[in-house]
Amino acid sequence: QGTYVFSSPGYGKTTFVVGQNSTRNTARGEVDRPQLRVTVPMQVTASREIARQLIWRDETVPFRVRISEFAHPAFEVATSFEGFIMPLFLLSCLIFPFVMQLTDVLTDKEYRLRQALVAVGLTDLAYWPS
Repeated sequence: QGTYVFSSPGYGKTTFVVGQNSTRNTARGEVDRPQLRVTVPMQVTASREIARQLIWRDETVPFRVRISEFAHPAFEVATSFEGFIMPLFLLSCLIFPFVMQLTDVLTDKEYRLRQALVAVGLTDLAYWPS
């Protein structure tokens, strides 16, 4: 689920990138957060080992990391009637004029009204306002 990409542009300048699959899974109402389960432990492990190799050169030096949640309100899902119907209503309002215009164009092609007006001797100016 995770991968490291290390680079060392010079002595003592080791950098790394942690890559992971960040698809969120929901099981029984609980949301699985891959950032805390996969990425953070990988990042802590890589940072600890780089620090031990380059700085301390001692295996017994403690390396402690604490993680705390950022305070934010709980997310609410809009399940109201208006929240469900309003997007459908707005979409219908946007589609209706397009359907009416398309119907007019197809009716004109079917009945050939424009060619009939030209045959009678009228210009396109008489056709479009009608």
